[in-house]
Amino acid sequence: MVVGRMHYGGLEMMLMNFFRNIDRTKVSFDFMCNYEEEGIFDKEIKALGGKIFIMPRLSPKNLFKYTFAVAKFFKAHKGEYDIVHGNLTSIGIIYLTIAKLYGVKIRIIHAHYAEAKNNKYAKLERLLLLPLRFCADYYFSCSDKAAQFCFGKNILNKKNYYLIKNGVNVNKFVFNQTVRDEKRKELNLDGKFAVCHIGRFGEEKNHKFLIEIFKEIVQMDESAVLVLVGNGLLFEDVKAQVKEYRLEDKVHFLGVRDDIAEMCRRWIALFCLRFMKDCLLFRLKHSALA
Repeated sequence: MVVGRMHYGGLEMMLMNFFRNIDRTKVSFDFMCNYEEEGIFDKEIKALGGKIFIMPRLSPKNLFKYTFAVAKFFKAHKGEYDIVHGNLTSIGIIYLTIAKLYGVKIRIIHAHYAEAKNNKYAKLERLLLLPLRFCADYYFSCSDKAAQFCFGKNILNKKNYYLIKNGVNVNKFVFNQTVRDEKRKELNLDGKFAVCHIGRFGEEKNHKFLIEIFKEIVQMDESAVLVLVGNGLLFEDVKAQVKEYRLEDKVHFLGVRDDIAEMCRRWIALFCLRFMKDCLLFRLKHSALA
C-alpha cells in the first residue's frame, strides 16, 4: 500500500477497514509511507502483521531522491510483493513503473479525489496524472468522477476499471442519545444549535464556504456553535477567516480525534458543502438536525 502517512483520514480509514476485515492468513498489507512522523495507525498495523517502510518526504524538489529510494526498496525486496496498490495518484507513474521493473505482478492505482488541488503545484500534478492511464494493470476509484479526473474520460469503458466504494461499519455510527447528551454537556453545548464538521483542512473540504454558511446561520440563531474536527494545511487560514468574521466565540477547533464515530453520533449534522446556500438554510430552525 503506497500512502502518505497512516494518520486519521478517509483514505487511511478505508485501508484500515479493509486490513482489519480481510483474511490475513491469505493476504497481508505492508505500507510504504513518506512521513517520518509516526501515524496514528502504525501500532495497529504492526499488531495486525503489517510492516511500514518510510520513503523520503515528497516535494517537487526531492522527486529524484524519492525515486531513488523507491527503486532501492523494490530492488531489495524483489520477488517479495505480488501487488502494489498505489493511493498517491500524482506520483503513481514513479512507483508503479519501478515496481514493474522489479517484477511486481499486479499494479493498482486508486483515485480518491475528483478536482485539482488549488496550489502552486496544481499544474505539475495534472501533468503527472497524464501517464497514469498507461502504467497500471487495474484502476480503482471511489467514484466515477474521480476516475475520469485522474485517469481520463474513457476509463469508465475499460474492463480493468473498478468502482470501489469506501467500506464503512455503519453500526458504529448509529445515533445514540446518551452519547449525544454526554458530549453536548462536556463541550458546553446544552441549549445551543450545534453543527459539527469532520474533515481535513484542505481545499477539497471547502472550509471557506462552510464558514460563509455558518456566518449566515449565526444571524438566524445566535445560539449556533460550529465544531470543527481535524487538522491540515489550511488550518491557520480557516482560523484567520473565523477571526475576520468575529466568530471566535462561536467556532470550536477540536483538532484530530480518535472518536469520530461518536462525534457523528452526537450531532448527525454533516453538511454537504456543494448544496446551494439557500438549501442549507431552508427552515434551519425547524430542522431535525438541530
